[in-house]
Amino acid sequence: MTECPVNHPDSKPPAPGYQAFSLTQASGYGMLLVLLMIAVIAEGVPMHLLIRNWSSLGAWVFTAFGIYGLVWAVALRRSLAARPFLIGAETVLLQVGSLWRVAFRRDQIRAVRRFSTAGIADGKPAGYLSLVVLNDPQWLIELSEPVIACGPFGRQKPVTRIAVAADDGDRFGAALGYATNPHS
Repeated sequence: MTECPVNHPDSKPPAPGYQAFSLTQASGYGMLLVLLMIAVIAEGVPMHLLIRNWSSLGAWVFTAFGIYGLVWAVALRRSLAARPFLIGAETVLLQVGSLWRVAFRRDQIRAVRRFSTAGIADGKPAGYLSLVVLNDPQWLIELSEPVIACGPFGRQKPVTRIAVAADDGDRFGAALGYATNPHS
């Protein structure tokens, strides 16, 4: 995979033979979006009233951006459920809603390990991507060759190490072959 596919809503269930793994809670994205929605609502009304003292138009523009942000957060939260991690017999698709998408073949997996900060103590090394916010990753997937991670706003990043967390982390690790992996 050298190019990122155009983002489009996935309306059909995963193909037969794929195991789906939710990531909403364990990855931290679900909580982050809930906090963002609360902040938009809690700050939007007082800020609208404050800005209205200087400009009615400015207050409504601010409120419109707040509503847009709220709609965006709700859509992103829904996309987390619609686009789970998918593990098949030959391929793996790691997707964080409509934000990140990484696809690779299972034979490209060099190692699957429980996550430890020791391997990334130097900050964000080249080829590293964390698909987790607010929480700690559960797993580190190391690849034998770089693959392209497709991110927000068309961002493309070559990665060889991917940190992930799934709501059913143990089943996720087993599906990737953690128990039989000699490097774990």
